Amino acid sequence: MTTSVSTCDNGTCTEPSAAKAARSHPSYRPNADIYELEHGYQIAVALPGVSDEGLEITVEDDVLSLRATSDAPGPDGMRQIHREYRTGNYYRRFALGGLVDRDGIQARLVDGVLTLDLPKREEAKPRRIHVN
Repeated sequence: MTTSVSTCDNGTCTEPSAAKAARSHPSYRPNADIYELEHGYQIAVALPGVSDEGLEITVEDDVLSLRATSDAPGPDGMRQIHREYRTGNYYRRFALGGLVDRDGIQARLVDGVLTLDLPKREEAKPRRIHVN
């Protein structure tokens, strides 16, 4: 089964080399889950330590790109002695295909999880055909 939204892991959606060179922090590919719903798609992306201000989401040429910067300082008055995950930049791209209504895309960031709602274009939504 093919869907209209896919990850860009096959080499066709790569980060521009100028963007790679401009970064001073390591960049990570965040984990993502993609779901197909009756009227659209939903993408859930793990972005620990990212705030709304550190997040940029763009759509260009049917590719949704997200860039995020995380900075998770420890609590005040405490000295960190061990860290399981690193902070830095996140970068991920998703090929949308022609079935997504680009103008209707919505995003929300809650507790380190970015949820993207991508509605299907009207002609891509399932419909019932009545027989006369």
